[in-house]
Amino acid sequence: METLPTGFWILFFSILLLTLGTAIYCCFRNRMIYWAYAAIVVALFVPVAGLPLTAQRTGGQNEWDYLISLVGEGSTWAILIGLGMLYIVAWWVLFFIYEIPFRAMVNNIRSSSKLRQLLEKLPRRKQERDRGEDGDASEKES
Repeated sequence: METLPTGFWILFFSILLLTLGTAIYCCFRNRMIYWAYAAIVVALFVPVAGLPLTAQRTGGQNEWDYLISLVGEGSTWAILIGLGMLYIVAWWVLFFIYEIPFRAMVNNIRSSSKLRQLLEKLPRRKQERDRGEDGDASEKES
């Protein structure tokens, strides 16, 4: 029986463990709770359901080829495993969108002197141009 390379399995189970870890982290931080609970269930479900399913394979197919052929045949378990893998991809997209401090990055970019110089060169709104610099100062005093 053929099998996938060892590097693939190390990467696969590392991603599952990282998914489990980030989901538990989000649960403790009270962020994305429902998504995190689902990620925990899926990260545990995929290998537990996938191992017995792919152990049934015969012939010269590796695990991936066998899983794809089962999806083509309409196997419910194979489809659920595939959906679980898609959910893990969606989890990582959501995790990076909501957990990485994009606001801090935006503030760092805004405080950059080059960007500030470029923003100052942009034309101002018509009201600001009509008032001029003295109009702004007088409004602040009153």
